[in-house]
Amino acid sequence: MTAQNKKSLTLIVIFSIGILVYVGVVTWLPPSPPVPSTQAQADVQADQRLAKLEHAVMALTQTLQVKQTQDTRPEPAQATTAAAPELSRQDLAKLIRDEVRNAVAQESPEAQRAKEEAIAEAKILNSPENKAAYQSASSVVQTAVAAKRWTEEDRDTFNAAIGSLTTNQRTELMGKLIPAVNRGELKVEVNGPLF
Repeated sequence: MTAQNKKSLTLIVIFSIGILVYVGVVTWLPPSPPVPSTQAQADVQADQRLAKLEHAVMALTQTLQVKQTQDTRPEPAQATTAAAPELSRQDLAKLIRDEVRNAVAQESPEAQRAKEEAIAEAKILNSPENKAAYQSASSVVQTAVAAKRWTEEDRDTFNAAIGSLTTNQRTELMGKLIPAVNRGELKVEVNGPLF
Protein backbone atom coordinates (compact mmCIF):
# COMPACT_ATOMS: atom_id res chain seq x y z
CA MET A 1 0.00 0.00 0.00
CA THR A 2 1.45 3.35 -0.99
CA ALA A 3 1.82 6.30 1.34
CA GLN A 4 -0.94 8.13 -0.56
CA ASN A 5 -3.32 5.18 -0.10
CA LYS A 6 -2.49 4.95 3.62
CA LYS A 7 -3.12 8.68 3.99
CA SER A 8 -6.47 8.40 2.19
CA LEU A 9 -7.52 5.38 4.25
CA THR A 10 -6.51 7.17 7.47
CA LEU A 11 -8.55 10.19 6.43
CA ILE A 12 -11.63 8.05 5.77
CA VAL A 13 -11.24 6.37 9.16
CA ILE A 14 -10.87 9.75 10.92
CA PHE A 15 -13.97 11.17 9.27
CA SER A 16 -15.93 8.01 10.02
CA ILE A 17 -14.90 8.22 13.68
CA GLY A 18 -15.94 11.89 13.72
CA ILE A 19 -19.38 11.01 12.41
CA LEU A 20 -19.71 8.15 14.88
CA VAL A 21 -18.73 10.49 17.74
CA TYR A 22 -21.33 13.00 16.55
CA VAL A 23 -24.03 10.32 16.36
CA GLY A 24 -22.93 8.97 19.74
CA VAL A 25 -23.17 12.41 21.37
CA VAL A 26 -26.63 13.00 19.93
CA THR A 27 -27.79 9.50 20.94
CA TRP A 28 -26.28 9.75 24.44
CA LEU A 29 -27.98 13.03 25.27
CA PRO A 30 -31.36 12.69 26.99
CA PRO A 31 -34.38 13.06 24.74
CA SER A 32 -35.88 16.50 24.66
CA PRO A 33 -39.53 17.15 25.52
CA PRO A 34 -42.04 17.42 22.70
CA VAL A 35 -41.38 20.57 20.75
CA PRO A 36 -44.02 23.12 19.82
CA SER A 37 -44.65 23.97 16.22
CA THR A 38 -42.21 26.89 16.49
CA GLN A 39 -39.39 24.40 17.12
CA ALA A 40 -40.29 22.30 14.06
CA GLN A 41 -38.43 24.70 11.78
CA ALA A 42 -35.25 24.34 13.86
CA ASP A 43 -35.56 20.56 13.55
CA VAL A 44 -35.89 20.83 9.78
CA GLN A 45 -32.76 22.99 9.66
CA ALA A 46 -30.87 20.46 11.77
CA ASP A 47 -31.99 17.67 9.43
CA GLN A 48 -30.83 19.70 6.44
CA ARG A 49 -27.43 20.30 8.04
CA LEU A 50 -27.11 16.60 8.79
CA ALA A 51 -28.02 15.78 5.19
CA LYS A 52 -25.37 18.21 3.96
CA LEU A 53 -22.84 16.58 6.26
CA GLU A 54 -23.75 13.12 5.00
CA HIS A 55 -23.53 14.31 1.40
CA ALA A 56 -20.10 15.84 2.00
CA VAL A 57 -18.81 12.63 3.61
CA MET A 58 -20.12 10.53 0.71
CA ALA A 59 -18.56 12.87 -1.85
CA LEU A 60 -15.21 12.79 -0.05
CA THR A 61 -15.32 8.99 0.21
CA GLN A 62 -16.05 8.67 -3.49
CA THR A 63 -13.26 11.12 -4.34
CA LEU A 64 -10.78 9.20 -2.25
CA GLN A 65 -11.83 5.87 -3.77
CA VAL A 66 -11.37 7.28 -7.28
CA LYS A 67 -7.93 8.59 -6.36
CA GLN A 68 -6.90 5.18 -5.03
CA THR A 69 -7.77 3.53 -8.34
CA GLN A 70 -5.76 6.07 -10.33
CA ASP A 71 -2.30 4.89 -9.28
CA THR A 72 -1.08 5.13 -12.87
CA ARG A 73 -0.90 8.93 -12.86
CA PRO A 74 2.52 10.52 -13.06
CA GLU A 75 3.90 12.03 -9.83
CA PRO A 76 3.56 15.75 -10.84
CA ALA A 77 -0.16 15.25 -11.58
CA GLN A 78 -0.73 13.79 -8.11
CA ALA A 79 1.04 16.74 -6.51
CA THR A 80 -1.17 19.26 -8.34
CA THR A 81 -4.44 17.47 -7.47
CA ALA A 82 -3.63 17.25 -3.76
CA ALA A 83 -4.72 20.88 -3.19
CA ALA A 84 -8.38 20.31 -4.12
CA PRO A 85 -8.97 17.39 -1.70
CA GLU A 86 -7.21 19.34 1.04
CA LEU A 87 -9.74 22.13 0.61
CA SER A 88 -12.54 19.57 0.76
CA ARG A 89 -11.04 18.04 3.90
CA GLN A 90 -10.88 21.43 5.56
CA ASP A 91 -14.46 22.20 4.60
CA LEU A 92 -15.63 18.82 5.86
CA ALA A 93 -13.70 19.18 9.12
CA LYS A 94 -15.24 22.64 9.66
CA LEU A 95 -18.71 21.27 8.87
CA ILE A 96 -18.27 18.42 11.38
CA ARG A 97 -17.01 20.82 14.07
CA ASP A 98 -19.93 23.17 13.46
CA GLU A 99 -22.49 20.36 13.60
CA VAL A 100 -21.08 18.92 16.82
CA ARG A 101 -20.94 22.42 18.35
CA ASN A 102 -24.58 23.07 17.33
CA ALA A 103 -25.74 19.70 18.68
CA VAL A 104 -24.07 20.32 22.03
CA ALA A 105 -25.42 23.89 22.21
CA GLN A 106 -28.98 22.70 21.50
CA GLU A 107 -28.80 20.28 24.42
CA SER A 108 -27.33 22.80 26.90
CA PRO A 109 -29.32 23.65 30.05
CA GLU A 110 -30.00 27.14 28.68
CA ALA A 111 -31.39 25.74 25.43
CA GLN A 112 -33.52 23.23 27.34
CA ARG A 113 -34.85 26.00 29.58
CA ALA A 114 -35.66 28.15 26.53
CA LYS A 115 -37.51 25.21 24.93
CA GLU A 116 -39.50 24.63 28.13
CA GLU A 117 -40.37 28.33 28.36
CA ALA A 118 -41.47 28.38 24.72
CA ILE A 119 -43.68 25.33 25.30
CA ALA A 120 -45.21 26.87 28.44
CA GLU A 121 -45.81 30.19 26.66
CA ALA A 122 -47.40 28.43 23.68
CA LYS A 123 -49.79 26.60 26.04
CA ILE A 124 -50.73 29.87 27.75
CA LEU A 125 -51.21 31.75 24.46
CA ASN A 126 -53.61 29.10 23.17
CA SER A 127 -55.86 29.24 26.23
CA PRO A 128 -59.18 31.13 26.20
CA GLU A 129 -58.31 32.61 29.61
CA ASN A 130 -55.20 34.23 28.16
CA LYS A 131 -57.05 35.72 25.22
CA ALA A 132 -59.74 37.18 27.48
CA ALA A 133 -57.19 38.47 30.02
CA TYR A 134 -55.03 40.08 27.34
CA GLN A 135 -58.03 41.76 25.76
CA SER A 136 -59.17 43.07 29.16
CA ALA A 137 -55.74 44.33 30.24
CA SER A 138 -55.02 45.86 26.85
CA SER A 139 -58.37 47.63 26.84
CA VAL A 140 -57.75 49.06 30.33
CA VAL A 141 -54.31 50.36 29.35
CA GLN A 142 -55.55 51.91 26.09
CA THR A 143 -58.53 53.52 27.80
CA ALA A 144 -56.37 54.90 30.63
CA VAL A 145 -53.80 56.35 28.21
CA ALA A 146 -56.56 57.91 26.11
CA ALA A 147 -58.31 59.32 29.23
CA LYS A 148 -54.95 60.43 30.66
CA ARG A 149 -55.72 58.94 34.07
CA TRP A 150 -55.07 55.69 35.95
CA THR A 151 -57.76 54.90 38.52
CA GLU A 152 -58.06 52.28 41.26
CA GLU A 153 -60.66 50.51 39.13
CA ASP A 154 -58.13 50.38 36.25
CA ARG A 155 -55.53 48.96 38.62
CA ASP A 156 -57.91 46.29 39.94
CA THR A 157 -58.98 45.25 36.44
CA PHE A 158 -55.37 45.13 35.27
CA ASN A 159 -54.27 43.11 38.32
CA ALA A 160 -57.11 40.62 37.80
CA ALA A 161 -55.92 39.97 34.23
CA ILE A 162 -52.15 40.09 34.68
CA GLY A 163 -51.86 36.61 36.22
CA SER A 164 -53.11 34.98 33.01
CA LEU A 165 -50.71 36.86 30.72
CA THR A 166 -47.33 35.73 29.41
CA THR A 167 -44.18 37.61 30.31
CA ASN A 168 -44.04 39.16 26.83
CA GLN A 169 -47.65 40.33 27.06
CA ARG A 170 -47.05 41.91 30.49
CA THR A 171 -43.92 43.63 29.22
CA GLU A 172 -45.78 44.98 26.19
CA LEU A 173 -48.66 46.43 28.22
CA MET A 174 -46.44 47.88 30.94
CA GLY A 175 -44.25 49.34 28.18
CA LYS A 176 -47.23 51.44 27.12
CA LEU A 177 -48.39 52.43 30.58
CA ILE A 178 -45.21 53.17 32.57
CA PRO A 179 -43.62 55.61 30.06
CA ALA A 180 -46.89 57.58 29.94
CA VAL A 181 -46.85 57.85 33.75
CA ASN A 182 -43.16 58.83 33.77
CA ARG A 183 -43.71 61.56 31.17
CA GLY A 184 -46.63 62.96 33.19
CA GLU A 185 -49.14 62.18 30.44
CA LEU A 186 -51.15 59.97 32.78
CA LYS A 187 -52.53 61.20 36.11
CA VAL A 188 -52.25 58.47 38.76
CA GLU A 189 -55.32 58.43 41.00
CA VAL A 190 -54.49 55.39 43.12
CA ASN A 191 -53.32 55.04 46.68
CA GLY A 192 -50.39 52.62 46.90
CA PRO A 193 -48.66 50.76 44.10
CA LEU A 194 -49.45 51.39 40.44
CA PHE A 195 -50.29 47.71 39.85
